[in-house]
Amino acid sequence: MGISHVYYLSVVYFLYFLLYLYGSTVNFILFKKAHVALAWLAYIPFFSVIPVLWSIHKSALNLLWTFVPIANVIFYFIWASRFLRVFGMSGWVLLFFFIPGIGPLILLVILSIMAFSPAYYYNPRRITWPTSIFF
Repeated sequence: MGISHVYYLSVVYFLYFLLYLYGSTVNFILFKKAHVALAWLAYIPFFSVIPVLWSIHKSALNLLWTFVPIANVIFYFIWASRFLRVFGMSGWVLLFFFIPGIGPLILLVILSIMAFSPAYYYNPRRITWPTSIFF
């Protein structure tokens, strides 16, 4: 492994780290808008789902669904759709995620707009689904 290869990898990892910090900060701001008590959990990789669940009025026990192989993907999209809806954004925005290569970046831009724009605010009355622990 040459010195230039190591330098390239360190730059790529540093850029990924900056992107992670920016995404976590955007989530932190959104959780603060939703008046979630432990908004700082946005910076912890696995536990950053807990404030999302609390903002859509779900129990943190729903995090256990992430250990079920097929159900985890389905529940992540359900929770993300509901999270977008309580801030006034359409759940159909999640379709941008499936654009190869740039889909997650487009979602990060949309979340940034939601976090920094006063036009998007948290309204718990937008929750119009059953509040069972299983959904």
